[in-house]
Amino acid sequence: MKKRFFKGSSILIAVIGAMVVFLLCMPSSSLAQAGEKGFVDAIADFLRSLMPRSLLFVEDDKRDFKVLRGHTDRVWTVAFNPDGRTLASGAMDDNIIIWDAATGNVLHTLRGHTRAVASLIYSQDGKRIASASRDQSIILWDVSSRKQIKTLSAHNASVVSLSFSADGKRLLSGSEDRTAIIWDVEKGRPIHVLRGHRYAVNAVSFSPDGTRVATGSDDFTIIIWDALKGKAIQKLTEHKSLVKCLSFSPDGKTLASGSADQAVIIWDARTGQKIRTLIGSGSIVFCLAFSPDSRRLASGAHQDIIIWDVSAGTRLKTLSTPYGYVLSVAFSPDGKRVAAAREDLVVTLYERIDLSP
Repeated sequence: MKKRFFKGSSILIAVIGAMVVFLLCMPSSSLAQAGEKGFVDAIADFLRSLMPRSLLFVEDDKRDFKVLRGHTDRVWTVAFNPDGRTLASGAMDDNIIIWDAATGNVLHTLRGHTRAVASLIYSQDGKRIASASRDQSIILWDVSSRKQIKTLSAHNASVVSLSFSADGKRLLSGSEDRTAIIWDVEKGRPIHVLRGHRYAVNAVSFSPDGTRVATGSDDFTIIIWDALKGKAIQKLTEHKSLVKCLSFSPDGKTLASGSADQAVIIWDARTGQKIRTLIGSGSIVFCLAFSPDSRRLASGAHQDIIIWDVSAGTRLKTLSTPYGYVLSVAFSPDGKRVAAAREDLVVTLYERIDLSP
């Protein structure tokens, strides 16, 4: 194995890295005024720009994953097309790259946002991509033509999380402006603006039946909402720090959430009761994703992806690489591959992994 380590002062890099992680994990809307929020964003961008482009680069011909290179800045989000043939990623370079999931080759680059792409998602029919950005907008893309369909604008701060309803007619977005919005996709207009969090809404998820949505925030809480009425139903308060990610399981039975308190909590989606806490991440849990059969859960913390058995609450496998923080993770539609967006410019695509207990 050949290794090339970054150059420069390791102490300086460590300090800068710690400052970046602190800014990534502090309550994003703790400064209420838009001008102050912009100042925090600017500092975060500046500190990230000082960090080396590749903290540690390793080549190993025996690895069981592909490294997809094409972005010129940190990769924030990744999603599989429901047909499993392509993979989309969004980054701080403002671009979306469409990859061939089999070869890892770049197929197309979608340009339209003017700031970092923080989240993206395919509709379940695979015909549309929705992308959210720190430019405060959401763009809907036609997958076949790769052209913009429309831009959704109603948030007044960075849009950082997205979720489609199963029928693709509604879109849920979460923002650093402390709100979530349920959109009418066809009309491009808000149906409900969900207000109830005190700080940034980092994570959102539609229930599979489309009747409820969940939102997770920097205020340490998760709120379950009636998606049809736009009313809060329940507040979940077990996390001890910022809620960074959450998702309903595909079968609709459970809700999983990850936090800066290093815990993943599995909730009963119907009652809101905590089923169990998965301990062992060892770092901030930035992202998570259920397998299509709802039996497995992938969580990203530091450089590792942990695969959990949901019903048993046990760790099945840890996927490690020398690349940077895992900021987004996704299962392929067949559940046999896992893709991860990495803090140091790459997407890693894990193949031939055994996820059996």
